[in-house]
Amino acid sequence: MSPGRQRPLRPGGPCPPGREAALAALQALYDAADDDSAIGGPDLTRRIFPILAVITEAGFDRLTEAEELSRELVEQRHRKRDGPVASP
Repeated sequence: MSPGRQRPLRPGGPCPPGREAALAALQALYDAADDDSAIGGPDLTRRIFPILAVITEAGFDRLTEAEELSRELVEQRHRKRDGPVASP
């Protein structure tokens, strides 16, 4: 397991369900796209956004705010290029 995978995706512990978990997944996707050109992150210019879904005991729930979350992520990364710091 790589050192990055040993830490939670968001500071302060495991990701809660829903919006914060989706934002943490987008952060990971954005970082992966920086490291590997074959992985694409959100593309605001072409309006290409990841499909975000949460799987719970109740089933599959597709999140409709993928564009909103993607724009929020890009704005955050403009302010802090490396994104949030994961806690050990």
